[in-house]
Amino acid sequence: CARFLASAPVGSRPSPAAAQDAPCGAARAPVAAPRHSIGPGEGGMQAEVNRILELRRRNFASGSAWGAAVLGLALPAARAPPAQFDAAAVQRAYRGLMKRLHPDKVGDLPQAMQAVEAIRQAREACEKSLLRVDAPAPPRDLRVETLCSEMGRRQFRLTWASPKEQSAAPVRRYVIAAVDPAYGRALTVTTLEPDYSQELHRFVSVAELTSFVLAEEELQKMPSLWQQRRATVQVAAANEVGQSRWAVLNVPLRCAGRPATAASRLPPSWATESGSDEGSSYVESPPPPTDSVRRTSGTWSSTWSFEMELKCRQGRELRTWLSRQLKAPLVAWLKSLRLPHTGTKEELIERALEVVGERAAMG
Repeated sequence: CARFLASAPVGSRPSPAAAQDAPCGAARAPVAAPRHSIGPGEGGMQAEVNRILELRRRNFASGSAWGAAVLGLALPAARAPPAQFDAAAVQRAYRGLMKRLHPDKVGDLPQAMQAVEAIRQAREACEKSLLRVDAPAPPRDLRVETLCSEMGRRQFRLTWASPKEQSAAPVRRYVIAAVDPAYGRALTVTTLEPDYSQELHRFVSVAELTSFVLAEEELQKMPSLWQQRRATVQVAAANEVGQSRWAVLNVPLRCAGRPATAASRLPPSWATESGSDEGSSYVESPPPPTDSVRRTSGTWSSTWSFEMELKCRQGRELRTWLSRQLKAPLVAWLKSLRLPHTGTKEELIERALEVVGERAAMG
């Protein structure tokens, strides 16, 4: 009887008199309670469920604004000012709601599971807004270096510096493109991404991807690109959000103008008379060789190629290139200019550099 009285719901306990009248061994009548009866605590949970489900994502300017309203971090009004919150505030609000609407507490409360799922989605939306990633800045200091200027085998090395490091705008890859005149727009040449290098036998990070060789032999599908005097090359940094603005560079595919010989740029004291009036300041340079001349005269062709290589280099790059050449082509080139062509290879290199320097000084 004591157990019966202690366990009986409030409002359904018998009066003391009735308890005395009832025999101790008598069977207790079952108490009929409504299945969805709402007590004070349950009423509060139902009100919370209704509040959450009334907030429609489509009525808010962004997913994070809706998520902040669901978690109670912002006013529920769709036009309320953006909420200011951090990761800790999001976690506290999420844990508080999930504790209040825990499945063990809500039981079969109508639409409780929908509200719980909305809380999870609200947390994800707020966390994504805190971890937002922007497109990176464009590459810096884009430059080009001529590796080979021989027609049909031209190669140019593009180099650049990575954008300034920003945690909110990381670089995942680089996109290289070139403007193809046949299409009138830039076409992607390649995409550089971190990967394992068979050549280096190690993984190459994105920080090391700061160069690319533009090779004519590897871009035969873009013939119009190589028929220009200059090619427009573009490089952009990219990540999962998008890509940066293009860093643009004009690459000289062939030297402008005809390859004038050095004698046409030399001062009078260096010019050697050959069928010309005495005291002539310049020696007339021969015209560019035709295809027939190139086929019949190996000397003309080699001298022409040597001249082209010289015109496309300068400074330390030119000295390095000359030091790698055989002495014979250097002698032939100086001889074609009617300049002294005897001496050691180092003396001939210094003479060639002097000629190039005179050209540059005289424009």
